[in-house]
Amino acid sequence: MTGDKRKRLNMQKRDEKNGTRKIDDFFFKSFPKDPLNSAIAFSKKFSLFEKGDKVVVAVSGGKDSVFLLHILSTFKSKFGIREVISAHFNHMTRGEESSRDEKFVISLSEKFGIKVIVGKAGKKLESEEEMRAERYRFLDEVAKSENANKIATAHTLDDQLETFLLNLVRGKGFFSAGGIFPKNSSICSVPVVRPLLSVKSKDIKNYLTKNNLPYIFDSSNIDLSFTRNKIRAFLSMLPDEIYDSMLNGFFKFWLGTMAVYNLLSEIHQKSPDIIPKFLGIQIESFLKGEKLSFEEIKLALSEIEKGRS
Repeated sequence: MTGDKRKRLNMQKRDEKNGTRKIDDFFFKSFPKDPLNSAIAFSKKFSLFEKGDKVVVAVSGGKDSVFLLHILSTFKSKFGIREVISAHFNHMTRGEESSRDEKFVISLSEKFGIKVIVGKAGKKLESEEEMRAERYRFLDEVAKSENANKIATAHTLDDQLETFLLNLVRGKGFFSAGGIFPKNSSICSVPVVRPLLSVKSKDIKNYLTKNNLPYIFDSSNIDLSFTRNKIRAFLSMLPDEIYDSMLNGFFKFWLGTMAVYNLLSEIHQKSPDIIPKFLGIQIESFLKGEKLSFEEIKLALSEIEKGRS
């Protein structure tokens, strides 16, 4: 290798390292580590709430939903929320335990001074998909009856990682890497928002313990007949430091996929013919065995948008 070639290679490595560091700083370090401020920062970054929102909070009674109900009701002004309503859906699948969950959520909501609405399954629910569909149907009904304009669920960063792995197991493609979206307007008649997607479940547990906030344990979370629970059980066997690093790395990856998804969506809205051409460039280069850098992709998008060539 000649001196000039070695010099160019070292400069390229330096630029790539600096570029990666800048991207990491932009995506990751902008979110505080404590769960409350992380949720606030995440909500602002993805514009999950608007001033005057009336929000239905899905509350199971588990630690994540208790934390969500607590922060949205206690710190309404920080999120821009006007009113919070607690909604609990009893799946009627665990006998006395299901009744216990319902009573707990009613008691907790009353303690917080929040209106609570409870729904019950009218039929036996067999699968995760059925439970999810009935739960969102109920939440949508509550939002309509209470004139609420948002529904908030307590999905965490841990849930996001599990969903990503679940999608891999099911053989889904690239865009499934987005996993659980911060805001989804296709499930219910009002947007469903997830303010806790930057928050780790262990940090929520520590927060609740520190603030003496009670929660209950759902035994269905360890039922290995559900694929998600099998993935959760596998992850629980990892050493804490490895799992924590995995969450950190995955969060950076997920934010990157969101940035790409949002960029492509924005470009597609401006000019629907751009995306097929952009994908054509990628596929053509891939078939030739070439590797596109991030800067080349940005340049290609810019040229396509300017010249439509």
